Amino acid sequence: MLKKLMSVFCVFLLLCGCRPGQSKEVETSIYSILSYRGTPSLCLLSLGEEYSIKTTNSVDTFNHAFEEGRFDIIVAPLNVGINGCLKAGKYKLFSVVVFANLNVVSAYENLNGGTLGACGENMVVGKLMDYIAETDLRGYDYVYYESYDELCMALINGEIDAAVLDEISFNRVNDEDENEYYKIDDLRADYEYHTQYNSLPEYGMFVLNDVTEKDQANLVSFAKKIRSGISTYKNDKTTFNNVLQNADLTTLGFLDYKLVRESYNYCGIDFVFASSIYDEIESVMSICDIEMDESIIIK
Repeated sequence: MLKKLMSVFCVFLLLCGCRPGQSKEVETSIYSILSYRGTPSLCLLSLGEEYSIKTTNSVDTFNHAFEEGRFDIIVAPLNVGINGCLKAGKYKLFSVVVFANLNVVSAYENLNGGTLGACGENMVVGKLMDYIAETDLRGYDYVYYESYDELCMALINGEIDAAVLDEISFNRVNDEDENEYYKIDDLRADYEYHTQYNSLPEYGMFVLNDVTEKDQANLVSFAKKIRSGISTYKNDKTTFNNVLQNADLTTLGFLDYKLVRESYNYCGIDFVFASSIYDEIESVMSICDIEMDESIIIK
């Protein structure tokens, strides 16, 4: 439906440059946003306080959101969002904002079995664990937690032998516990071994159909704001540090801005148009038992 969106966006970048503040942007309308709490929400750091941002870790909440269509933008686990698009038909996939960087982490450097904790039983990570269960993760018994906070505490308290953690959570357990934790298996590398793809799309940005149909110019401006912010924060640590100290990180799911600052570049945060990596998305959906339909991608 938005066949000219990509070309318009590219022209916009050429005219305005990649760094924020170099020229006057289209005045973006204020979108209401629902985001998965934690690392995916960090893609929203470049947005001002005037945006209405809510965060949650509840898959049920996302399922209802895709059915009801109350939010303009939803940042959701990729399989949950695509399934919501296919069922309710109210949203389309705009971009991937997080590519998985997940590791099996343990205080036992040579661990190859036991109880393995994770978040997201019905998300991409859970489906990936099931996909490689008989090869790379054989010998583990899975247990799932509602949030990374609960998962990290379970690992620190010795309730589980290992955990599937993203970069921020890995650094957190090493900061909070006297034990040293090791990355003993790279799930992205396991996925690459079983497929032809070296990137694993994990979270996507979905846009309400009314926005894509009626608000194309502002959507382009919104995309530029997100994309240029991510680029700036990866390369300009002074600016990034100032942003973190003034951001409402509690809403996004973080208590320590220093931990976010140290981990940001290694979290897989990006903004890549879904139309440019359709094959990679289709591959991930195949392990989630979802048959892709190209019509749900914004082009």
